[in-house]
Amino acid sequence: IKDFDKENKIRFVSGGSENHMILLDMKGVGLTGKQAESLLESYNIVCNKNMISGDLKPVDCTGIRIGTPAITTRGFDESMCFELGRIIAHILLRGK
Repeated sequence: IKDFDKENKIRFVSGGSENHMILLDMKGVGLTGKQAESLLESYNIVCNKNMISGDLKPVDCTGIRIGTPAITTRGFDESMCFELGRIIAHILLRGK
């Protein structure tokens, strides 16, 4: 995502994917977690809205959680994961 997001609007909350889960902050993009979830789902990319630090209510959460086990079990290698990250960033940065 960082390769595509030159303005660093999408912030990694989890610091990476050491636990096969990526948590992203959507505040810089101007989307709620629910909006980002719906937007990605319209491209058949499944994620979940998720509360992050500073969020007060689950309904108004500003994070999304993306799990990586599903892509690794489908044979994605490192370069394919980077490409998927660029695609996700492109979708989210185009936004609403």
